[in-house]
Amino acid sequence: MTKQHRETLIWYRASHQEREKLLDFGLVDKSQYVTLLRQLRKKYAI
Repeated sequence: MTKQHRETLIWYRASHQEREKLLDFGLVDKSQYVTLLRQLRKKYAI
């Protein structure tokens, strides 16, 4: 599974608030974005 595919799956499963955080962190702070992706990947077992 590619990185892009994992990010897409996380996006589809994320709640509205989680999507807002992903957008905010993705534009401002790459390290927080990656940390949030890892947390959501564990939460949704991707």
